Amino acid sequence: MPNIEPAPETAIATKIQATENASVKALQALVSALPQSELPVDHFFSDGLYLRKLTLPPKALAVGREHKHNHLAIVLKGQVAVHSKQGTAYYSAPYILNVMAGDKRAVFTVTEVEWVTIHATDLTDPDEIVRTLAGE
Repeated sequence: MPNIEPAPETAIATKIQATENASVKALQALVSALPQSELPVDHFFSDGLYLRKLTLPPKALAVGREHKHNHLAIVLKGQVAVHSKQGTAYYSAPYILNVMAGDKRAVFTVTEVEWVTIHATDLTDPDEIVRTLAGE
């Protein structure tokens, strides 16, 4: 059986994605040394679902957690630029993102943004959920 190599564009895309994930982690290391803001977070629970709503002010930079499982994110209000291993994309509310496990995202808000994530879990303690879903 012949040895089948991935198409060059597939191999290049994989390398770019790994580099972009690393660049988001490097950005997180840089901004973690800057003054941090406490942002309002609302938690909602329903039959095996956890919804987390974060409100971010205009011109804010946030770096998301690297989750272990796929989940949904919703730009509920506002405009945002999102940089991940898929590249940079601009979203205006309402917009739903399918976030894949292992994705690391940097978010820059153009306007005030309400960002919602939805996770499948039976847990109800937000700190325990973070440890379980993101390994922190």
